[in-house]
Amino acid sequence: MGSWDTYVVDLDELLQVMDRVAANLAKLQAIWDRAEPMIPSSPQRGTSREYEDLRRAWMPLLAGLPPIDGFVVTAELPDIVG
Repeated sequence: MGSWDTYVVDLDELLQVMDRVAANLAKLQAIWDRAEPMIPSSPQRGTSREYEDLRRAWMPLLAGLPPIDGFVVTAELPDIVG
């Protein structure tokens, strides 16, 4: 890792990125809070329209999260169709 003088950062741009990430994380948490109770603990048949809508809303939000130390979050909500 280099010294701090090797990093040039536009503070306004960084703050905008952080705001977008925080907003996406809040949306992801809200989706998870609604979806988690719908995930069965044992096999079941079918799913609800609401859960499928939540699954579709999840993935585009992940694209708004930047990589962290090279790691990119790609986990989908589980497919609960039995």
